[in-house]
Amino acid sequence: MELGYNKEIVLNNIGNIYIKEKNYLKAKEYFLKCLEINPSNYLTINNLIRSLILKKDFIEAANYQKKSDKLKIKNNIYYINKAELLFFFK
Repeated sequence: MELGYNKEIVLNNIGNIYIKEKNYLKAKEYFLKCLEINPSNYLTINNLIRSLILKKDFIEAANYQKKSDKLKIKNNIYYINKAELLFFFK
């Protein structure tokens, strides 16, 4: 039996840890590494957007939001991000 891990999940989780520590630059770094593996990972894209919003980088967040808008899967974070961008980025 071989034990392994899903690199996408690990990188995404590390990014989330950095969000909780309010280290948004480091979070972005790990989310981008995850997106190199799977550019359409909706969880990671939305977590990246969340970190950019918290960092107040609304222009870059809006660019990633456009990518997220094109994905079929939408979760709660998607709608929260979209609403915050509409409110803060006019």
